[in-house]
Amino acid sequence: MSPVLTIFRKELRSYVMTPYGWVILAFVMALQSVSLSGTLKAFQLAPQKEGILFFILHSPMFWFYFLFIFPLLTMRSLAEEEKTGTLESLLTTPIKTWQVVLGKYFSAYAFYIILWLPMLLYPSWRTGPT
Repeated sequence: MSPVLTIFRKELRSYVMTPYGWVILAFVMALQSVSLSGTLKAFQLAPQKEGILFFILHSPMFWFYFLFIFPLLTMRSLAEEEKTGTLESLLTTPIKTWQVVLGKYFSAYAFYIILWLPMLLYPSWRTGPT
């Protein structure tokens, strides 16, 4: 098995199997629900031409919390290795540094995609005249 795939699986498991990943997921879902609630209130006042998902994705509040999500996902990766004392042994194994970085990057990216999956449940129908 490739070292990148091994590191990817280990890191993704650390996101999904620890409370850290679930807290981030709960944080994202709570803020997405606030964004959805604000959009639904706007639709209640006046029907809009575009769909609900369009308004959610174009609201500044929706994108604001992603400023905090990216550092939370990426900075934890190597900092956790340093804290547990496994960074030195990881970097001295017979694998390249770029393989370590790619494995950690792909796992953070996969978890980021997982954060977006609940948004597929949002209604995307139009409420106003077409």
